[in-house]
Amino acid sequence: MALFAGQPAGIQIKKWLIILVTLIVVVNVMAAASLVVVQMSMSDIQGRYLPVMISAGEISTQVHQAQASLYKYLGEYLPDTVEVEQNTAVLEETLEGAMKLEAAGEWLSELEAIRGNLAKYRVVVSSLPAIGAGTDWGEVDEFRSQAVVLGRSMEEQATSLKAGVGARIRTKAERSLRISSSAVVVFLCFLGLSAFITGLLLVWWKQFQDMILNL
Repeated sequence: MALFAGQPAGIQIKKWLIILVTLIVVVNVMAAASLVVVQMSMSDIQGRYLPVMISAGEISTQVHQAQASLYKYLGEYLPDTVEVEQNTAVLEETLEGAMKLEAAGEWLSELEAIRGNLAKYRVVVSSLPAIGAGTDWGEVDEFRSQAVVLGRSMEEQATSLKAGVGARIRTKAERSLRISSSAVVVFLCFLGLSAFITGLLLVWWKQFQDMILNL
């Protein structure tokens, strides 16, 4: 207790108690602040990015479904492109919904790229039955190739979108973990210092009592 050794006992007690109370307040503020930050980060992930993640997963699945239907048609397992057109219609609705989400602006270029390819894909697919009924097999093969290429491009774009959203969520979660870990370390340091000062006060108080009793 040499810090305030030259001062009266009452002043020493007052100053050490102020320090102790201040440390306790700081500990509580740190704990509350860390909880608020972590809670805000989790809410940001759940409310802002999770819906985009769900939509990205749906887009990826629906692109694969449309492409699978196209392959079945090209392999003559389907009599027409109705199933493909139904899948692409659902995909278009999902894209429209995804672009209205709060965090969609961060992936707007990716979503617009998929929608642009989808528009071309739907035109080509809708033209396949009419072209297939003709005798220009070169044109038929060209349109089939276009449909396959556009479908693969959408698959790659959808996979990239899903991976990008997942990476953003992981980054946010890791940041929250780092913040909470740092807050816990600081919290423990202040808590340890508070315990140390409390111990010193108890020792000092015992010495003070012994001094009073010996008078």
